[in-house]
Amino acid sequence: MILLFAFRIFTFAFLLSVSAFVLAAPLTDSEYEELRQHIRSAYAENPATAITLTDTILKTKELTLEQQIKVLNYKAWFQLETDQLEEAMRTLVTYKAITLRSSDPTLMYGYYNISGGIYSKLALYEQALNYFLQALKQANMRKIELVHQTENNIGGVYLALRKLDEAERAFTQYYEYTKPLNKPLDLSFAMTNLVKVMVAKKQYPAAKKLLERAITLQQSNQFDYHLALNYQLLGQVERETENYQSSVNYLQQAILLFSNSGTDVELINAKLSLAKTYHEMGKTEQAIQLTNEIQQQAMQLKNLSLTATVSEFSSSLSESIGNFKELYMLINNLTKVDKRCCSANQM
Repeated sequence: MILLFAFRIFTFAFLLSVSAFVLAAPLTDSEYEELRQHIRSAYAENPATAITLTDTILKTKELTLEQQIKVLNYKAWFQLETDQLEEAMRTLVTYKAITLRSSDPTLMYGYYNISGGIYSKLALYEQALNYFLQALKQANMRKIELVHQTENNIGGVYLALRKLDEAERAFTQYYEYTKPLNKPLDLSFAMTNLVKVMVAKKQYPAAKKLLERAITLQQSNQFDYHLALNYQLLGQVERETENYQSSVNYLQQAILLFSNSGTDVELINAKLSLAKTYHEMGKTEQAIQLTNEIQQQAMQLKNLSLTATVSEFSSSLSESIGNFKELYMLINNLTKVDKRCCSANQM
C-alpha cells in the first residue's frame, strides 16, 4: 500500500512538472478542484507526504493568487497536524502576506483558523479560542461549510478544557452536517471527534458502535492516518471495558499505522496507551520496558508536555510495584519538567 501510494505521488508530481512547461495559464476552477482532491487524498493517507505534495504544487507557479493561498492553507494545516508548529507559523506568515494582496479579505479565514489550531496544540486555549472566533467571523462571510468546520475546531478546545457537554454539542452538529454530504474525509473527522467525547464521558458502548462504523469507512477509503487514531481509541475503550487482549491487538495496529503515517508524538501516545493496557493485564515487565523506551523518546523530542505525561504514568507504575527509589527520581524529574513547562508558558 505504501509503495503504491508513493508511486501515485511520484506520478502526480511528474505530471505537475510536465504541466509547468505545457500550461502558461493558471489552473481553471475544475483543474484546481481535481488538484485539491489529490491533496486531501494524500493527507488522509499520510499528512507528512501531503506537505511534500503541496510544496511541489507551489513550485509549479501556475496558480492564481487565490489558488496559491488555498494551497498554502493546506500546507500549514498539514504542518500543524504533524506537530511542525514552527514551520506552520512560518507558512502562515507567507500566507498572510499573500492574502493581503488579494481583493478578498475573507481569505484570512485560513490564517485565523490554523493559528487557533497551533495555540490549541500549545495548550494556550484562551488564545486558541480568540483565533477561532476571528476565523468564525470570516467563515460566516464565505460559506456554511467553513462555519461548521470552525465550530468543530472550537469543540476541540472545549474537549481539551473538559467542557464535555459543549464539546459534544459542537461535534454532534458537525457530524449531523457531514452525514448527507457524501464527503468521506469530512465524515471521518466528525466521527473521530464525536468518539473522543464519548470516551471522555465513558460512554463506551456508544463509542465502540460509532468506532466500528468509522473504521469501516476509513478502511474502504484508505484513510490510514484516521484509521490509526481510531484503532487507538478502540484500544482504549477495550482496556476500559477490561477486554485486554483485544486492546493490545488494536493498539498494536495503531502503532504500526502511526509508524508509517503519524507523528512521533502520536506514535509515543499509542505506545503509552499500550503500556497502560499491559499494566492493567499484570504484565508489569512489558509495561516498564515500553514506558522506559517512550520516556527516552519523549525527552529526545524535547516535548515538555509529552515528557510530563509519560513520567506521570511511569511514576504511578513504580509506585504500584513498590520501586520507591525510582519513584523518587521520577517525581524529582517531573517537578523539573513542570517548572520548565510553566516557564515556557510565561514566555
